[in-house]
Amino acid sequence: MCEFRGKHGAAIFNFYLLKNKTTHVDGDRQCKELGYDGLASFSFPEAYRYGLEITEPYRTASPVQVNIGLYLHKPTSTLYWAEGSPVTSDVPWRYPPPDTTGKLPYGKMARDGKFIMKNNDDTALSLCGNCES
Repeated sequence: MCEFRGKHGAAIFNFYLLKNKTTHVDGDRQCKELGYDGLASFSFPEAYRYGLEITEPYRTASPVQVNIGLYLHKPTSTLYWAEGSPVTSDVPWRYPPPDTTGKLPYGKMARDGKFIMKNNDDTALSLCGNCES
């Protein structure tokens, strides 16, 4: 089973890995159809660790990436998590600083667990997520 529940203070994280490759937009839609908030957000270090754990066997078995709830707000060139919080400076980028020109508006977790920004044409696995307070 690919579901994982973790806790940070009063917040509970519930993740589920979709093992079919989709675009970022389709992965988010499929997560919502399954009853999740959408793609997983990593606004807490604990959530990131849970995401690493649940995706590790799939990321490292082959060069596969994972769609996550990381987005670029093009008008302001700022990055944010799907649940609305801003991306902090301690995010583990594969190629810092990330591209905020608007060409690569969707975040993915790379094979090494670090984050990269891509376009919607690239397919990947998708990590669904809920955060309940």
